Amino acid sequence: MKSCNQCDALHCALCENRNQNGLAKAGFDYQFYADGDVAKQRASITVPGMEKPIECSNYLVRALCVFLSHLGEPLNKSELSEFIWGGRLVGANSLPVLINEIRKVLDKTQYRIITLRGLGYIMVVDDDRVRVVNSNEEEDVQAE
Repeated sequence: MKSCNQCDALHCALCENRNQNGLAKAGFDYQFYADGDVAKQRASITVPGMEKPIECSNYLVRALCVFLSHLGEPLNKSELSEFIWGGRLVGANSLPVLINEIRKVLDKTQYRIITLRGLGYIMVVDDDRVRVVNSNEEEDVQAE
């Protein structure tokens, strides 16, 4: 499984590759609203094909960016958590809750996040088929 660490910036607004990251390449636009503490900063994201931006957390933007940067690649839960929250202590349900929020944002798009039980998550395009290796057995997983 490829590591999802792709940049050193804790905050996506500080990312040097902002115009070349997974979000930009997929046509997403985002804006951050500063309020002092980086961890509490909010953002808005505009999904391709939608006119109205969606209010969200900085963490949702980070997670979506890493998924789009690694489209079709399985991402490990612990690596995702480390990248998204930068080593901050978060609850056991934080990642599944964030994934659910991302799924809502992506609802009317071609992108889907699939849970790979025991492995992590993978983002695919609706008609993609991905190969998953689990316990020496290969199986096809199709986006729902």
